[in-house]
Amino acid sequence: MSLCTTCSSKHTLSVPGQCQKCSGLTSHFAHALCDACSVLLDECEWCRVPLSAGAASSISSKTGIAFITCRHVDAGKTFKNLRIGEEIHIFLNEDQYKWREWNVKRPLPSNFKLKSRGTFVPDPGNPQFGQREFVFEILSAGQNDIEFEEVQRTWSWFAGQSSSIGQAVQGGQSWKATFDIK
Repeated sequence: MSLCTTCSSKHTLSVPGQCQKCSGLTSHFAHALCDACSVLLDECEWCRVPLSAGAASSISSKTGIAFITCRHVDAGKTFKNLRIGEEIHIFLNEDQYKWREWNVKRPLPSNFKLKSRGTFVPDPGNPQFGQREFVFEILSAGQNDIEFEEVQRTWSWFAGQSSSIGQAVQGGQSWKATFDIK
């Protein structure tokens, strides 16, 4: 079984699921890939994060804006050679049954502007687990951190069925990475 560090500690029912790549059987219904496709693609069976190539990757979007992708497993890393105007896309894992979600720890350094705080995107095999994407624009040179903290999810009766940001969870998880901008 090929799982990333984050997913190796997760537990789910031992009921087969369907592979997103070949439509074959997975060992667990929450897994996105079967063993063979996981090895072929070099991706985690559960969350599909790259296994040996590292989780962070730099790409250029259709708009021509270059961005780097950081994932849950990249906590504590330093990302170098970034440039003003590029974007940082951070995907963090969430477990909806805990009633917690990720939020940017304030104050956000002036090097960065939060462009988007995405909604929770459930895992197709198990909607309890999923990811939330945060997009930052790089505004100035220097080295600084982006840090996240777990907050208690709350619900507003007046705003429909959308969540609002709650208080930081005492003793909750945190995520932090350093970005070196030229």
